Amino acid sequence: MSSEKQWEHFFKPEVRKQGQELNRRGAVSLSIAGDARIEAFVRASTGAKVSFTTESISSELFTVDCNCSAAGKGQFCKHIWATLMKVQDSHPDFLDAKTEIEKGSGTAQFSQPKSKPLQTEVRTQAAEALKARQSEYRKEQYQRQKARLKNQRDGQSLSAKSSKLAAFAPEHPADVQMALKYFAENGFPMEESISEENLRNAKRLLSRIFHPDKGGTHEEILTLNQNFDILLEYSNGRGI
Repeated sequence: MSSEKQWEHFFKPEVRKQGQELNRRGAVSLSIAGDARIEAFVRASTGAKVSFTTESISSELFTVDCNCSAAGKGQFCKHIWATLMKVQDSHPDFLDAKTEIEKGSGTAQFSQPKSKPLQTEVRTQAAEALKARQSEYRKEQYQRQKARLKNQRDGQSLSAKSSKLAAFAPEHPADVQMALKYFAENGFPMEESISEENLRNAKRLLSRIFHPDKGGTHEEILTLNQNFDILLEYSNGRGI
């Protein structure tokens, strides 16, 4: 569901219209776009600062705030709506798990420069926290992908499909069998037939989990690419 549909009942129609226009004009700039915090500056008649905060990227609840006068009166303002539209376009992972929204105090708090020793300590703590969040997020994304696949295949059990792959045809080389097993264990059983379309779709979806830019590691994306190349070459060469 888009942000416009999910959160529109919190905002007055005229507020949504004004916020959409601000976003359309490119008036929203994200200064911080992290897993647990987003800060934005909205260039309007008077500049406004907006913040979105949450415990983690997997949290269902996030708090929105703005330092404009309307937000100070407890309203969901046009600057918050404009920022929602911007985040949906450029940082959708932040909103992926969100189902609840709450209004902050109306006095948005923003990051301040820190001394160098404190910056080092903060970076270390942030790196450790990020690593833990990434691990949790990859697990959740993997489970979501398995659920989507189950729905796409008319509710058939993934475990039943995986069992069909217990013994591959003996003519498949060992590396092909291992590649088939890799995709099956990650939610994409190829059964006894492989198509380039299915392979590329599986690689595209798994890249969203295993790519280093999405929280994965270099080793994980390398393993995905190697298994993809094995099956693609075998499919094109043998026509299984």
